[in-house]
Amino acid sequence: MENMKNVQLYHTLCEKIKEYMKNKQVKIDGIKLGEIPIYFFEYKLRTLEKQNYKVFMSKELGENPKYLDYKEVIEKIKNQAQNAEDLNKYLSRGIKNIQEPDRMLNDWGVMHMHLSNEIENDGCVKRTDDLLFLFRQSNELYFLDIFEHKNAWTRKRTMEILTNNWNIVKPMGFEPDSLMVKPSEEDIKALRDAGINTPFIVGNEAYMSTGGGMTTVGTNIESTFKKNDIMKFMARLEKALGEDNIQNVKMKVNDDGIEIIAGEKIYRI
Repeated sequence: MENMKNVQLYHTLCEKIKEYMKNKQVKIDGIKLGEIPIYFFEYKLRTLEKQNYKVFMSKELGENPKYLDYKEVIEKIKNQAQNAEDLNKYLSRGIKNIQEPDRMLNDWGVMHMHLSNEIENDGCVKRTDDLLFLFRQSNELYFLDIFEHKNAWTRKRTMEILTNNWNIVKPMGFEPDSLMVKPSEEDIKALRDAGINTPFIVGNEAYMSTGGGMTTVGTNIESTFKKNDIMKFMARLEKALGEDNIQNVKMKVNDDGIEIIAGEKIYRI
């Protein structure tokens, strides 16, 4: 365990992150300064950075009768993803209400997009009852299927489509029959609302926390890990530099992430 008395640099970084979040109009009122990095990473998880994505579409999406109704906008989203254009306008407006956890994303890693070409005053597309569910992995987007908003969030079919089409998430490594409890969709909702991670079963495999997993308050476990890593790194850096030199450390927080410049060394997080 690091000696956490060296916290000046971490405090300064938290202030930089807070400024970035406010500029993005992310709702951070009431969050303790030292916890701000958790919600920075939560925000990054909820948004799609501009990059040239590889896009894959499931066979179920193509076979869905609703696909023809939304083909134009889905193709537009696909083209914009491949050409590093802004995709966040299609996402939930809740991405900025950062203290309300996106439990489906943190549990399963599944995002959703609204399927409209009409841009509203706040820059988001018009909300639709039908949603495109997708899974992100690095610079790859996997379009799963179209689901109705009212009953979509714990549908096992979502994960069946993902695992049946692509070998990109790892099973837990034991037979589903060994599980004492095989949660229903209703069970998954109740447990997820309580911040409890639960397995889901597809065929002869059991999977869990393909989105990184939830803490008891619904945030992503990986966001907490990253915050702890940053705090320890900044303490080590502060100790190594000494009090006389830490004033020369420069920090940048932007859409690309966090950059720490200490002399000739650059650290990117």
